[in-house]
Amino acid sequence: MGLYNIVTAPVACRVCGLVSARDLQLHYGAKGMHHYQVGDRLQWGATSGPHEGDPDAPRVWCPCYAETPCPGCGDDDDRPGFALVIEEGVISAVFQAPPGSHYPQTPEWTVLAAAERPIAAADEPEVPDLPAIPATDPAVELQAALCAILGITDHDDKAGSAIKPTRTRILDTVARMRTRLEILTATDPTNTDLRASIDEHIRAGQNIYAVKTIREQLACSISEAVEILNDRFLILRQLRSDD
Repeated sequence: MGLYNIVTAPVACRVCGLVSARDLQLHYGAKGMHHYQVGDRLQWGATSGPHEGDPDAPRVWCPCYAETPCPGCGDDDDRPGFALVIEEGVISAVFQAPPGSHYPQTPEWTVLAAAERPIAAADEPEVPDLPAIPATDPAVELQAALCAILGITDHDDKAGSAIKPTRTRILDTVARMRTRLEILTATDPTNTDLRASIDEHIRAGQNIYAVKTIREQLACSISEAVEILNDRFLILRQLRSDD
């Protein structure tokens, strides 16, 4: 296997739905085992050096693999199960994306194919008994965005350290979240109520930062945060099923 990069991000397991921090294998950017998180800018080597992709591509959908198993059900399927969104060279979001997931084919987006087979709208998922979670489910986005707002990674839990997000990262995350919501609402009008719920949580995240100016006061263990986010996930899935 060649060199690849790692992106650590909170994602929902496509088998059991548990949200947890997972290491995702990324074949894009300069090769060399760089370790990224959502909000980080990709590194690129010299034009003659080893790298994959186009550093000038404005928006990219990139399928990726889970490098670490789900801590809930132990799923460690090495097929592409997630997708990264790279905007202006920055990793802006991570989605659950089973094989066969469809991505918008527009001039503004570069759609990368998985190694085993291309991504196409007509493809059927290879795993027929997946939970009914769309590839770009707003509930999954909400959890990823909230984790990014809080700056949560598995390293925080292991080290027991305080979480220290920066104001710029928080505001950038919220801005990218709103962009994702605009796309979702435009393509699926039934997401209106769900969007209102997500907007409420975004405002709450902004208010927390505004009131608690000492960043260390935002400290929260990842186990507590994941429990809270999973509760929100179940509520939002129920809202979606009631539409």
